[in-house]
Amino acid sequence: MHPTAQAQRTPRNQTRSTLIDCFALALLCAMMYLPGITSLGLVNWQEGQRALVAREMLANNEWVVPTRGGEVYLAKPPMIYWCQMGLARARGSGGGAVEVEPIDLRLTVALAGILGVICTYLLARIVTNRDQNRRRALYSALGLAVGVLYMRSARVGELDILLVPCAVGAIGAVYYAWVCARRPAVRWLCIALASICCALAALTKGPPAIALIALVAFGAPAWYEARAHTTRWSWPPAVIGAIAFGAIGALEIDSFTDAIGALLHAAIGAMVGTVVSVLLRGGVRRWGREVFRLHSEIVIGAGVLALWVWGEMVGARVGDDVVQAAASAEAKGNLRLFVVDSPLKNIGFLAYGLLPIGLLGMIELWRIASRRSPVSRGVVLCVVWVFVGFVLMSVVGKGVARYLTPIWPGLAILGGMWAVRELHTPARRAAGIGVFGAAAIGMTVWYSVVRPARVGDTSPQAMIGELLELGATNQNIGTFGFDAPAAAFYSGGDMPWWPLRDAERAAEEIQELVHRHGSFYVLVRDEEGDGKNRAGKANARLRALLGERGAVIGEFRPGARYVRDRTGSEVGVWLVSDSVRR
Repeated sequence: MHPTAQAQRTPRNQTRSTLIDCFALALLCAMMYLPGITSLGLVNWQEGQRALVAREMLANNEWVVPTRGGEVYLAKPPMIYWCQMGLARARGSGGGAVEVEPIDLRLTVALAGILGVICTYLLARIVTNRDQNRRRALYSALGLAVGVLYMRSARVGELDILLVPCAVGAIGAVYYAWVCARRPAVRWLCIALASICCALAALTKGPPAIALIALVAFGAPAWYEARAHTTRWSWPPAVIGAIAFGAIGALEIDSFTDAIGALLHAAIGAMVGTVVSVLLRGGVRRWGREVFRLHSEIVIGAGVLALWVWGEMVGARVGDDVVQAAASAEAKGNLRLFVVDSPLKNIGFLAYGLLPIGLLGMIELWRIASRRSPVSRGVVLCVVWVFVGFVLMSVVGKGVARYLTPIWPGLAILGGMWAVRELHTPARRAAGIGVFGAAAIGMTVWYSVVRPARVGDTSPQAMIGELLELGATNQNIGTFGFDAPAAAFYSGGDMPWWPLRDAERAAEEIQELVHRHGSFYVLVRDEEGDGKNRAGKANARLRALLGERGAVIGEFRPGARYVRDRTGSEVGVWLVSDSVRR
């Protein structure tokens, strides 16, 4: 071997190249995620809620119990609130009062996105063999960084992107403990790191995060060990799984798309049955011993313990019945079993969410699944990662793109494997880098310049600001027909809201607020709803009820617009006043 080539393989040079790559990736991601990070105000319900709760917690110096409007809010663990509060405290370290601002939420998700890209690069360096593993890692990390929905998640207040560095860290640490099983010191260090990452993931997303980490991190060694001792599988488990999953999905068929979804559920059932068959034939004791050697009980237990300790602290403050009610409501709202169109949506999100590399990862996944030759441990990890994540979110999820966020790193690494194999000439490599560069530049311009200019009126920031200039406060602003935490955030605190079905209660409470403050601004939905004009009928009923109580309603026309992001419907403003005072 040439001396120069041999020197390039030394650990010192590899460490130097890794540090250089991590710095370059961090700089590149910062250039994509940070410009214009607050040029668009808070838009969707999720980021408005995250910012509103964090602001209230910091104002009350409360670090245990999340609240909104003084009411306990336990839909999610507190990690995203802690991050915002910590950044706000850091900004105000010079003295003076400080409160959570949109920059704290946006910077939290941006930093999580950058860290997720770096962790994916580091994991890709160790899961692929040494030959060209640096290029594989760079393709994987770059593909994740410029992925369409990943980049969007890093620029809006989506909680799920905080899971990426936690999940990649936990899964990568368990993997390294697996390959370094003969080095006890390294193995225990990796188990400790995996436990910390699992605990952080649990405090970010709760049980779903623990389930994903457990199934991927310990499912990969189990599958690899089982496959090493048998390549046979039996038909009955696959057939039983296909019939069971397909029959459950078929109960919800209402359209052709639903029929495709039911067939996909059947295919998922067949795959699950096949996996179970191979695991059983490979010897439960054999692969169980492998998983036990990785101390799965410590890693998973750390996540469960962290969540339990936080729950106990909250329960001691507000009562165990409140905690149990919140957990039950969260499970009921998010745990949706066998939603018929969920698999079809998730396939699209896997490919589209990480364009362009997501599509390449799916091609590589098909190539691996269709060939009979043995694969390495790293490839098994990535395949299990994508397969388990897809099955889990298709069976118990609603088909929501952000739920797949912690699965995208595994798909990106598979796409990097495809890229390094196919882009083997200088011309192809230049073309690949050109695609990544064009995607990075195009989406940076879109999110920092074009999108704020085109959809700036989907945020209530300007409208609420105009009302505040007229002397309004969060005490005499409310919404009828929809909850708008982003509007509440910009008003300075939580504000009342009433659903469409509660027109009578809304009229009574608005009347009381008018008597107290002299006037009240009501933000109302202006939309057709489901074709039955539910919003229009409810608005008319509220207007009639207020008129019966002697209130005077005027149409207030602010200069700023506010268009609800989810429905695309414009929000109108009523100025309700007391007829006696007028």
